[in-house]
Amino acid sequence: SEGAKPAAPSASVQPKPSTPQAAPNTPPIPQRRDMDAEPEATPTRLGGIGPLTGPRGNVGAILRVAQAIVARGGSGEVVVKDDGSMPLRTIPAARFLENYHRIQAFLSPLETYPVASLFPYLGYTRTPTLFLSTTVSRWATGPHVVGFPPAGSGATQVLARRIERVVDERVQARSGEPAGQGVWVIWVDTEDGRDRIAGVRKAGLTGVTEVSVQPESKAVPLPGAIAPEAALIIGTPKRVAEVAAAVLALPAGCTGGEATSACAPPPAIFAAVFEPYDWAELASVSGLAVADWLQTDAATLAWHRAVLQQVLPGERPSRLTLWGHALGEVTNEVLRRAGPNAGGARLLGAARSLRSWQSRLLPAITVDANDHWPIEHVAIVSLTRGQPTGRSAWIPVPRP
Repeated sequence: SEGAKPAAPSASVQPKPSTPQAAPNTPPIPQRRDMDAEPEATPTRLGGIGPLTGPRGNVGAILRVAQAIVARGGSGEVVVKDDGSMPLRTIPAARFLENYHRIQAFLSPLETYPVASLFPYLGYTRTPTLFLSTTVSRWATGPHVVGFPPAGSGATQVLARRIERVVDERVQARSGEPAGQGVWVIWVDTEDGRDRIAGVRKAGLTGVTEVSVQPESKAVPLPGAIAPEAALIIGTPKRVAEVAAAVLALPAGCTGGEATSACAPPPAIFAAVFEPYDWAELASVSGLAVADWLQTDAATLAWHRAVLQQVLPGERPSRLTLWGHALGEVTNEVLRRAGPNAGGARLLGAARSLRSWQSRLLPAITVDANDHWPIEHVAIVSLTRGQPTGRSAWIPVPRP
């Protein structure tokens, strides 16, 4: 039509650089097809669920550090989902990790409430789960679950034996005068607590007064008005601090007349604290002893601080970050042994192969498909206002 412009030449008619032409009837040079290529080695992806925010948000340091340590190792990836310290958010978080991020396994939900709320879900999906914990409960006995815990009951049995020794030393110091109020064991009646109290009962101590407390109870129950020789408190950091304060406030038992009156020293306080917790959470207690399974010598702590500065410069070093470092190291070793593109069976097999493997942060691990007591040693650590002031040698944890 009038005013129309000539069309630009199409790309199909643009001159091309000359190329050598194959002779007629020459078969084409075979090319390597994509289907012949090796499958791409993609890192195995794990999902972690934990409290990054909310009342227990400080515990999220464990997952943050573990995630950074795994990323540093390069053998896999951890995707962390925040549950906001709310049990109702754990199953939606698990579904999101499985459906959106296509995780191959879960890395420990870490705390009792995610474990309890995820148990039916994990039983249905059978998604493999790897965890580093301190309590062996029914949730850790499935064929698709592998954990790295020191036995909660075994560690408490070690504490009970140490209490027995302390009481004997006190009796000897007063020329054989028998223990007045004996030993009190005050424990919170949860799955964690029932596991820990089993260790005390196995120890078979004499002169023990045992008191169970419901988790929602506001009161601090004390079985007497005079302080005992020793007390073992089993529960959350908050409950341990509350009960310890009440026990230490009791008057000491005294013997003899006015001229020869002898009063017992303040009771020795021991604690089996539900993990995870930071020693600083026990700072209100003047002195107590706990069982510990992490290496805390000066050289190891300095190395941990240096690594933490490299992977997460903004994270304050604490026992929680030390625990996250240990979890990251164990996970790294599992991922390294499993290799890339590892499915659930290969991950569980790699975890079960960690016999006698040891990091700088943990005593030697021994684990197989039927063994849920793999960390076999703990140390008794004395804490003063939340700071470690003494540590025993490694003590064997009794086997079931």
